[in-house]
Amino acid sequence: MKCTHFGLLLLFSMAFTACNHDVTLRQEKRIIGDWEFNKVRYFGRNDVFNGDNITDEYDGIILTFYENKTMEYKDNGQIFSGEWDLKIDYSGDDSEFELIAFLLETNTNETKTIVWDNVFFVNKKINATETFDNGERVEYRLEKW
Repeated sequence: MKCTHFGLLLLFSMAFTACNHDVTLRQEKRIIGDWEFNKVRYFGRNDVFNGDNITDEYDGIILTFYENKTMEYKDNGQIFSGEWDLKIDYSGDDSEFELIAFLLETNTNETKTIVWDNVFFVNKKINATETFDNGERVEYRLEKW
């Protein structure tokens, strides 16, 4: 009897892990390509609904994600290159995707780090949030070229 329960537990855990891996792979395939910022809003610590539209600050920035988990962040002549990863985060009530990227501009050695949570895909759009320790946040909407 104990062997049967252990066997079922093992089977369910393997199926759960396989399903999570499949979901992550599907989302990773969707992110491959060129993306531009469509809408960006900044929310202060006490702002819930009325964020400031700061999309103009991201005008001309192109993010390119490659299948080998590398990417480029092109910003007005500067090109930052690095690696990205998309993970499922189970720390809250619901699971959500998190995008992490570490980038370097080789001419100036300037670095960029992207840590977006609440990442989700709708057709050819990405919606994501960057949350800061002080309670401020930026909400991004990107559109695939």
